Amino acid sequence: MGKYFKIKLELDNSSAGLWAPIMANSAGEAVVKADERCFGTPFTICGMSVTEIDIIEYRSLLTEPAKKYNLFSLDAAFMNYKLDTGY
Repeated sequence: MGKYFKIKLELDNSSAGLWAPIMANSAGEAVVKADERCFGTPFTICGMSVTEIDIIEYRSLLTEPAKKYNLFSLDAAFMNYKLDTGY
């Protein structure tokens, strides 16, 4: 079973951003997963923002955008941000 991480993603050319929850076996794998998800989006990973978290915080990060759009994934976090900002 994996560990839980959060990674800060920032909108290109802006200080606006979001925390993305990632389940991975290591911090390095979490960065790779976040980088793959950011490909083709206006988001970049903030340097040194990978933080290991517990399952409660992980689920909280998953459910905040899901409450609004009834979705449960990292894609929900991106969709939430895109709909709220117009990006």
